[in-house]
Amino acid sequence: MKTGCVQEIPSAGHRAESRGVALAALAIVVLWAGVVLARHRTAEPPALAGYQRTAFAELSPVEQGLFADLRVAADEIVALGGEAGAWPEPAELAEEAALAPFAQDVAWRRRGAHVWTRIDATESGRPRVVYYGRPADSGAAEWALVIDDGKPGIWRRQGGGVAVRAASGLAAEGWLEMVPSPE
Repeated sequence: MKTGCVQEIPSAGHRAESRGVALAALAIVVLWAGVVLARHRTAEPPALAGYQRTAFAELSPVEQGLFADLRVAADEIVALGGEAGAWPEPAELAEEAALAPFAQDVAWRRRGAHVWTRIDATESGRPRVVYYGRPADSGAAEWALVIDDGKPGIWRRQGGGVAVRAASGLAAEGWLEMVPSPE
């Protein structure tokens, strides 16, 4: 009968095994970090056009409030215009909807007491409306809320003196488009 041979294999020890696992984990982390860094791109905000300004960096706190009111009003006007099939008059926005900045309240006075006029236009076959705000205070800026085919834009001009005649060409007349942030 054959007798088996017993061979004793010494264990590598927990230190060597732990070191191997730690080196493997470190190699995985280093490789992963290399992939992430290689794919990382710094996204720079797109540059603004020459006629655009960042509203919250350029405007005074009072004007920022008026800008915010116009952004909210733009959404409401687009919704009202879509439901009724016609753009609402500034008087309707002030009285029925009590919509700032058209409603003549304390904030309206503090922000220049603008008198709002609606100017309808169809340019290039697209419906377009401009709500032009002429300030009662000569030191306040003029504002124009332009809704072009349902897309609003907010424009500002300091000391222009001549009312908006059309929605196109505002930049050529010294108007600056106010944007919330570079997009």
